[in-house]
Amino acid sequence: MAQNIGVRLLKGTLFTGSGNFLDKISSLLVFVVVVRLVSKDEVGAFVLVLLFAEILNIFNNLALDELGSAKMISSTADQKEVISCVALTSKFLISFLIISLLMFSFPLFSRFFNLQHLNYSFLYVAFIFLSNCLIGMLLRILQGWHKYKEIALAQSFLGLLRLCFAVIFVLIFDYGIYGLLNAYLSSYLITVIILFYFLPFKYRPTWDYTVYKQLFLFGLPLGMNNGLTLIFNKVDRFLITWMIGAAGLAVYETASKASQNVRLLYNSFNYVFFPNISELYSEERFREAEEILNNSIRVVSILSCFIALFTHVFRFEITTLIFSKKYAEGAPILSILTFALCVALVSNLMGTSLVALGHSDKPIKANIVEAVTNIVANLILIPAFGLIGAAFATILSRCATNPVNFYFLRNANVAVKASQYLMPLLVCGIIVALNSIISPTTVYLKICMVLIFPVACYAFSVIKKSDIVYIHSILKRMPRVLGST
Repeated sequence: MAQNIGVRLLKGTLFTGSGNFLDKISSLLVFVVVVRLVSKDEVGAFVLVLLFAEILNIFNNLALDELGSAKMISSTADQKEVISCVALTSKFLISFLIISLLMFSFPLFSRFFNLQHLNYSFLYVAFIFLSNCLIGMLLRILQGWHKYKEIALAQSFLGLLRLCFAVIFVLIFDYGIYGLLNAYLSSYLITVIILFYFLPFKYRPTWDYTVYKQLFLFGLPLGMNNGLTLIFNKVDRFLITWMIGAAGLAVYETASKASQNVRLLYNSFNYVFFPNISELYSEERFREAEEILNNSIRVVSILSCFIALFTHVFRFEITTLIFSKKYAEGAPILSILTFALCVALVSNLMGTSLVALGHSDKPIKANIVEAVTNIVANLILIPAFGLIGAAFATILSRCATNPVNFYFLRNANVAVKASQYLMPLLVCGIIVALNSIISPTTVYLKICMVLIFPVACYAFSVIKKSDIVYIHSILKRMPRVLGST
């Protein structure tokens, strides 16, 4: 039975991962082109607009963010339709309320972060916020219906549309930063229409206080947790803008692009992991759930450490090749943030498992520790060390939350094994130290340094022969499984 869940995890991840990959690659391509054409200050202003939209999303996602993968999993088709319609109606109402409040407060934020020179910044923030809210909600609903193909198609359309509109507005018409904002907004709005078309039911405005109350009471701790996560992930950007300026934000944002894209690809796995682990816990198949959790933690840790090691060894080449030499100062930041991601992904898996187990209040406690550590560390380290201080603050705060999630899982009688993610980190750390001593200068030596990692993992039984046999057995079944979807 665990193998069936493994097949579903791999199948769903392949679908959503392919769509997410196209979306994020197109986003990266657009960003790479724009940073070469416009000034650092303009790039910083663009990033701030997206940040404001994301922060507003925190309030809109309270209590509703994970309904598609939680409350809908064990519901009938009719119940899923009612839940989906109520959630979408609530999303519309809350969005318009937030936009109304934004009209009065935005001038203050605009002056504080020096956005006055960006015309129509309020309209861009409002419409990007609204379209992002709807995209997130509709993807969650499709997730609850296990419509992974549709999720992949929607994400692919979003990426291709963004790329096409960017070529038109930025390269052909040379609208600069406004062309980039219009490209993002246009692609978001069309994707919303596509997602509505993919819904397995006809949406109609519906309000049911009982259903909404159930969603609110279940989802509030989780929504607050996700909100704290977003604040934690983005607070350094606001502090950098305040203390260093928009140009500093542009350098930091380019350095963080690699870890952001890896994180978003991981989200494709998490889209599938959460509903399936929830199903196992709801059916009291605890041993299978523990097996899936520990295997997932090990695989995620190995893959993220391998990516982090590759990024560290080739940090200067990656930064200058993708973003040009004017962003070379961000290379060390890129390396630190990618290592921080290794810890963050494991913590996220443990927090997701706590929610699936019914302890939706626990991750928010872990994230409070993370957020407080992050804010305090940023306030201390940014003035002292500049942009690299913000990167060190990120890795410190992510290390602080990992043992908290581990402790909560142990208290819930979940036999999570710390060695599953600590051993890959240890092997990776040893190779990083070795790389610092040897300081390879040729591409061949650097590649050899990276390839030591999988060999060492196999030698120290971090990668087990049973893992390879298990993955091979799943892959052999994939053509038949994918063809039946």
